Amino acid sequence: MSKSIISNAVFILCILLCFVFTLVSYIQLSSSDYVYISSIGRNWGSGPISEAEASGYDCSAGKIPVMNDFWDGTVNGCACPALITDGLSRGSCSRKSYACSNVYAISPMPFRLWKSTNICGKRGPTYLDLKTAKTESECGSGYKSCGIIDTLNQVLCYPSNVDCPYNYVRTLGPNEAVPSDMKYDVVPLGFNGQEGKLIFSNENKNGKIINQFRVDDDIPCISPDYKHLSVTPYYLEKSWDKNKCTNDVSGQFFDSSYVKIDSESYNRLYSDNQILGILMSLPQFQKYNYLNAQTSLFYKNYIGMDRKCVSKLLGGLPSQQVIEDLAKIETSIGSASTCALVGLIFSIIGIIVLGIMLCVSGCGNSDGWIVFNVIGGIFFTLPAIIISSILVSKSGSINYDMGIFADPNCTDQITSNAVLFFTSKISSGVSMAIAYLVCAIIAVVCNIAAFFVRD
Repeated sequence: MSKSIISNAVFILCILLCFVFTLVSYIQLSSSDYVYISSIGRNWGSGPISEAEASGYDCSAGKIPVMNDFWDGTVNGCACPALITDGLSRGSCSRKSYACSNVYAISPMPFRLWKSTNICGKRGPTYLDLKTAKTESECGSGYKSCGIIDTLNQVLCYPSNVDCPYNYVRTLGPNEAVPSDMKYDVVPLGFNGQEGKLIFSNENKNGKIINQFRVDDDIPCISPDYKHLSVTPYYLEKSWDKNKCTNDVSGQFFDSSYVKIDSESYNRLYSDNQILGILMSLPQFQKYNYLNAQTSLFYKNYIGMDRKCVSKLLGGLPSQQVIEDLAKIETSIGSASTCALVGLIFSIIGIIVLGIMLCVSGCGNSDGWIVFNVIGGIFFTLPAIIISSILVSKSGSINYDMGIFADPNCTDQITSNAVLFFTSKISSGVSMAIAYLVCAIIAVVCNIAAFFVRD
């Protein structure tokens, strides 16, 4: 058997192996619950709330909007009104006939106003900078307990001479009197409080510290990229195919740490936040009659981590850097997953093209093998080297030890199990990405060698 045939045989084997490695890498990375892991960073990145007040679209000096949820936006679409069928599809137009036109994606937009009111306030330090304890007595001298801060039921310890952040919130109707059992800050909703009022207090030591808000129809999904809706979203909305809690995290579908505060109509919510006009301008949106349906506002405290484990997690790094690194996991692993998918597509193209070339031009013909190797370099080896290098870089981008999260003594069981699942998936995905890179390098060597060892 000639050396050129051996080189090409190894080259073809590498093509097939690259297909397998990219397929497994894509499956492992995309199913790793990286969105939940990233949500820990977003949850920790905002401080507890105090000094709430009603405002217009802009807050007064020194205060910020405390609502921290978004409308997810839309995906690219194609509208073909001349077609007898629905005439609206997701993805860019592939044809220009039938008067089809592209409907461009709309970026996410913040929910800043609730019942025409911008709830402004102050935010304290981020979670990793706060002092926590298992019990009130463990706060120590000079500190007081301010309420339940996280999913571990730890308490928040504040200096005795500093006012606690809010640990209680409730909605009252426009004619309901404010209770006298605690001191309350009152935020009127709507014009002159015609829509009721939110009352906040920092005197409920057994209450949850108020941190993160979420707009949803029912108890929010624990997988943060899914929605728990009772309506059918517009076809191009990102939530259209993620409108139910169908993705579990550590066996859980719903995030029971959320507490419902209030409800209002989609019409009011979208109108107040300048979303309604955008949606109404999109093709066929009028067919979706969910605007009069009700949606709700929920809040939660923090995903917990034992204070002893926090110092290990930081390892001398600034807390803000750790929080940002966590939040970036969604972007880095998401792009790595996309990269693996691109590699998979190129592997399939390579198999198809080279399979055709092998049958048409190869088959023992020396000139045919030359064409085969040239085409192989263009359609497979060059893309494989580039894509695999990027994939290895992106999939291995976590730059601190996630093992701390997996310790059941450090965080709640859901998060601990989720991190174990995540790290297992990422480890497998990274291994497959490295194997993809190695195979791509071997394919390059064999492809080049085939030019120099011909009979």
